[in-house]
Amino acid sequence: MLVASRTALRPGETFFSVTEPRLLEIEADAAGARSHAVQRGDEPVWHRLDGAHDCLQRLGGNTAYVIQPEETMADNVALLVTATQARNAALLAHIRAALEALR
Repeated sequence: MLVASRTALRPGETFFSVTEPRLLEIEADAAGARSHAVQRGDEPVWHRLDGAHDCLQRLGGNTAYVIQPEETMADNVALLVTATQARNAALLAHIRAALEALR
């Protein structure tokens, strides 16, 4: 998620000047049917992108774009269809297999 540090921009600032990408910790309910934000007291639990978590590793490492999962997947599919060498070729193989299974 992009989290804004304040709502008003100063002259010369852009939207990205006041936003910080963060990861919101979520967990599934006991049935695995729904998910919700993990709370610590009354506040949701946030993680910095450079923090101690495995989210970026799980995204595959082929793109620096991590704000929206759909865009991360789009970057990986673009690497696949253009036959561009990727840091995580195994991820592209999994995506290829999933797409071929749909035929």
